[in-house]
Amino acid sequence: GGQPGGVGWAGVRRRRVRSETTCRTRLPPELPGRLPSEDFPNCFMVRRLDFEAIGGFSETRFPQHMEEGDLARRLVRETGNGVYLVPVARIWHYIETELARRLHLRNAGRAFLCARGRAMFTAVHGDRIQWVSYILAAQWMFAVFYLGAALSLPGDQRTAVVSGYLRGLRAGIIDGWRARIEDSREMTSMHAAARALGASADKHR
Repeated sequence: GGQPGGVGWAGVRRRRVRSETTCRTRLPPELPGRLPSEDFPNCFMVRRLDFEAIGGFSETRFPQHMEEGDLARRLVRETGNGVYLVPVARIWHYIETELARRLHLRNAGRAFLCARGRAMFTAVHGDRIQWVSYILAAQWMFAVFYLGAALSLPGDQRTAVVSGYLRGLRAGIIDGWRARIEDSREMTSMHAAARALGASADKHR
């Protein structure tokens, strides 16, 4: 599994409505110094000061699965920097050939985190259209794909993985709603504080 000479991930894009991840698998003939990417799914470097400034990984919201993407989005939002692929930097990332294992459907716990993580990522970093589209359509599209892959697993393992994935779907929606409410309240408080600070400054001019 995995082709050492191939290109598996050379930048990613998250589709707005379907919440699907697409990756660049070809590099241009003339390699630029860097190529833009929306975020990174693995194999990355971050300035330590920036990493510490945003509090590192969000272990509560993203204990596993989509945690790198969340880190990248917060870095961009809070530091104003971008995410880039450096073509001359090459890493061989081993990927298993069996579909269920490539999708991290090894056990009930991993299946749970896969389903929950994607929902949380869309809730935290998507706009209202993306979140509603995910709830109404995209999550079921992913469920069919993931649960279809789980059918290849042995009986007991298959039952546990399917159960874990379905529980992850439910947890992702519930935790995602809570995260959106928390972020909305925090944003409202920040705006109110900014307005109060501006009013105070105007008063003392």
